[in-house]
Amino acid sequence: MNETQVTPEAVVVDIKANKEKIISLLKSTGRDNIDCLIAWLESHSFFDAPASRSYHNAFSGGLAKHSLDVYNEAIKLNASSGLPVTSVTICALLHDVCKSDQYYTDAEGNAQRDDRNIDKGHGLRSMFIVTCGCGVPLNYDEAMAIWWHMGVHEKSRKKYPAYYEGSKLIPLCQLIQKADGVAASQHGA
Repeated sequence: MNETQVTPEAVVVDIKANKEKIISLLKSTGRDNIDCLIAWLESHSFFDAPASRSYHNAFSGGLAKHSLDVYNEAIKLNASSGLPVTSVTICALLHDVCKSDQYYTDAEGNAQRDDRNIDKGHGLRSMFIVTCGCGVPLNYDEAMAIWWHMGVHEKSRKKYPAYYEGSKLIPLCQLIQKADGVAASQHGA
């Protein structure tokens, strides 16, 4: 695969540079088991996967690019919030980690979705991959921010209404939701 791709949006994506940046940022958090998580990202095509099939960043490397876009937006928004940078970094970069086995690029370079994996959920699944799958410790606000980054659109909302309502009171949740929305809207969501 070509390490640099020109996407349908005429955006040049340097997959290798994005991977190196994400790994560097994740390591900078100093979290236990971060190397396990990075190995998981590599083994599950996180750095090559599209972020969607037909909306934002629907091209090879789009998921990593979107994660960096969310991180950059979250850091800007956090300038006035003053939340811990480590928390913002972890949540912004890992909010969509579950998409790495949900989206892929076919032989023609078109973004596709594995419908078997879509039903597994989104935010809640991402949070479980980080904590249970890879053993990266998250505090309550971080776990909630990853879980509820989709807000009202999170599939588990009806099953866990109290957690959803509680997420509305957590500044980190609101920051990640807003950063995700801004980043996605800038790229055709």
